[in-house]
Amino acid sequence: MLYDRMCEYSKIPIHMKKTLHEILNISSTATLAEIKKAYRQLCKMHHPDKNQGSTESENLFKEINAAYQVLIDQDSRAKYDSELQKAFAYTRQEKDTHTFRGSIRPIIQMVASVIIFAFIIFAILNLNKLTKS
Repeated sequence: MLYDRMCEYSKIPIHMKKTLHEILNISSTATLAEIKKAYRQLCKMHHPDKNQGSTESENLFKEINAAYQVLIDQDSRAKYDSELQKAFAYTRQEKDTHTFRGSIRPIIQMVASVIIFAFIIFAILNLNKLTKS
């Protein structure tokens, strides 16, 4: 059930949210001990009892707990990491289709057409000058 919620979380575009690793302020290669240490530190800072009345702190506390539950379990962490890699690969692929490299051919064709058009105009103008003189 928790993993399903995290799958829903992963449907949000990558550039619009933090990864679970970023929520816990850890690297993607963090060990279980590093995950636990980061979790405990963040829980102390953002615990609802310590920050009474702060809905932002409460929401962050919930995110921290959800991230910890996914990352501490090896199976759910492996599933999450593979989904994250797929999402990053898709995002990279999507960005590559909008780069300059993908649209270089039409630009070259347009520049060549402009050069040829300019050359033709130049030739016509020079022919007119030659015929008048």
